Amino acid sequence: MPVLKMQKSKDHTTDMVVLPGGNLGAQNLSESAVVKEILKEQESRKGLIAAICAGPTALLAHEIGFGSKVTTHPGAQDKMMNGSHYSYSESREERDSLILTSRGPGTSFEFALAIVEALSGKEVADQVKAPIVLKD
Repeated sequence: MPVLKMQKSKDHTTDMVVLPGGNLGAQNLSESAVVKEILKEQESRKGLIAAICAGPTALLAHEIGFGSKVTTHPGAQDKMMNGSHYSYSESREERDSLILTSRGPGTSFEFALAIVEALSGKEVADQVKAPIVLKD
């Protein structure tokens, strides 16, 4: 199981919970009572939650963000859409309110920049992006 590290802000809340991808990792996250507790707490206080690749399937498993527009790795799309609790997007990264999702390793830079933007604003994300030389 992946090691979970939580960064607490000054008021002792978590700024964002980020779920990594990979099929086995996502399965472990989906089966974890600790992850469920963390996600439920984050959702109840309207905190940001991000997940990439197959990671969004843990949101489904723990009934997080129902009604949100999400994306996943194409291989996890059918599982994610089981029960129609979400609307699906094929965007490289998708943000719907407090839920941020991305498709996979090839979208990891966009995902990371979307996290920076969600936490620190577009101006900071643009400053981070400039020296990376990403294609627009």
